[in-house]
Amino acid sequence: MIITTFNMRGLGGNLKFLSLKRLFDRIRPDIICIQETMASADKACAYFQRLFPGWDVVAIDANGMSGGVLCGWNPKFCDFKAFSTSAGILVQGFMRGCDTLVKFFNIYGPFRDREVFWRKLADCGILKDPALILLGDLNFTLSPTEIWGSNHWDPLMQFFNSLLRESDLIDLCPIDIGPTWRNGRIAGRGISKRIDRFLMASSLT
Repeated sequence: MIITTFNMRGLGGNLKFLSLKRLFDRIRPDIICIQETMASADKACAYFQRLFPGWDVVAIDANGMSGGVLCGWNPKFCDFKAFSTSAGILVQGFMRGCDTLVKFFNIYGPFRDREVFWRKLADCGILKDPALILLGDLNFTLSPTEIWGSNHWDPLMQFFNSLLRESDLIDLCPIDIGPTWRNGRIAGRGISKRIDRFLMASSLT
């Protein structure tokens, strides 16, 4: 089972579509979680159904020129139901060959009021769900090595590390770890470079 998540920063035109098609043809994912489609839910779903004919796709509208979240999965391998929430898209169900209920929560985390957002999620109990896989552009850092610039500190770093420990969520790191986000700015101000994450309840490991 291959699960893919990334922030695509807008649907873009034909060149981007062809690049994505080449990428997905090579990776051959079974589940995709996309953040920042910058499009309406209908437009984003139509776009990805061109990439994945026959797939089940669910999306949330973008807010102006930012945001927009999408989840898609191959119904041959996944029996899922999707729920739209104010925080993102929650997908739950069963994968072929596995009798464990799993829940994928695709989130495009806010840049402002991060602590308020994550405390609300924690208060509702979803972060401690033993079947949870939390993924997306979560917009937080866990160590100084994840920040460019002279200021290698996120004032909420301790809060997020405590949140993961209390929720019993494991931060799965890629084998070949590198920056997940760039914008060309590396100055005195700290710039987060690893904001896309894949967190999993320890009970699923």
